[in-house]
Amino acid sequence: RKKNRSLHDAAKRYLKRDADKDLEALPVFAQYRFALAVAQNDDAARDLWDALENKRTLPLSLKVCGLLLFEEPLDNLLPEDPNAAARQFVLLPALSSAGGRNIRPNQLAPFWLRLEGRQLDNAVRQLWPLDRLLLLADWSNRLQEKATPELAKRIAFLFPDTEAGVQATLQLADVALQAQQYQLAGFYLANIDGNRLPRKLKGRYLELKGDLAFALGGYEDAFNNYSELLKTGAEVSDSSRIKIAFILQQQGQLDVAQGQLEKLWERHETMPTNMQAELLYYMAEGEHSMGNIDKALDYYLRLAWQYPQENIWALTAMFRAALIYDGMGQYDTAKNLLVTVIRNAETEQQREAAKNRLTEIEAKRGRAEERTKAGGGNMVYPF
Repeated sequence: RKKNRSLHDAAKRYLKRDADKDLEALPVFAQYRFALAVAQNDDAARDLWDALENKRTLPLSLKVCGLLLFEEPLDNLLPEDPNAAARQFVLLPALSSAGGRNIRPNQLAPFWLRLEGRQLDNAVRQLWPLDRLLLLADWSNRLQEKATPELAKRIAFLFPDTEAGVQATLQLADVALQAQQYQLAGFYLANIDGNRLPRKLKGRYLELKGDLAFALGGYEDAFNNYSELLKTGAEVSDSSRIKIAFILQQQGQLDVAQGQLEKLWERHETMPTNMQAELLYYMAEGEHSMGNIDKALDYYLRLAWQYPQENIWALTAMFRAALIYDGMGQYDTAKNLLVTVIRNAETEQQREAAKNRLTEIEAKRGRAEERTKAGGGNMVYPF
């Protein structure tokens, strides 16, 4: 506030100075004194405006002042950078029209125009197909109603700095991530400036960055992104919360991870079955790591029998349960589980792992039977 008063006083002194006397330049001084002159409706405003050598670098607010007060040609205000000029070519006429001076090119729609639904669609297709703002409004509505990769690519390419453009880019990154096209997903995310996003979009951006790092095995990077996501207060998907719990398990924070997984399980009925199966598996892994074998076995078996349609999770749970039964000496039960895994395995690697473990169990069972026979049958207490 003190700085503003200082600039205000300096601007007044400049306006009242002698013609042959100049003042030492201050930060943003030229812009501030012009704004002050305009606010006071002073004749000096016109002189100050004409004295500005490069009007292309002025802030938007002062450019609009020049358009409204002095009818400055639009071409004199557009930035040198082609991308910035293209954006302001649409924005400045719209702001000028809002202020009462219509300088819009014929290919642009009037500012004071309300279009919705089919009217908006017809206006874009027939009346003003080259109006970028109108096109953005129409495409944004269509993106919300029914997103398609083709539409998302158009919006992301033509309007990268808009909220709709960022939303479209995030959707493309999500689709690529689900298709395991990790390089493509990284390309889309790299084209977003995460520091300039509103909270909701920034949360989704950080979540996708975390998911990508997780998929690539970069658990530390994933955890850092998830931590930043939680700080934003944005909504976190259940899928990402499961990943966070898994990373906590890898870090040795077993109690914290298990608490989060159990809290998620309280609403498991609202989740798709593949997520329920994944959640059960990590709960079983957590209990197993903490030495709670009975709880772990219960989770593994519940997963195997209640979610047979989730083949990869169910068979992995059977394999893990077989290892526990093997360690307990219950070789027949372990064998039955492994036979089921071998019969239903989707990958050769999974099938070979089960076969190798089954071979070991068969050898153990054979040695146990030989010891029993050599000892004259079942041993009787106390021997």
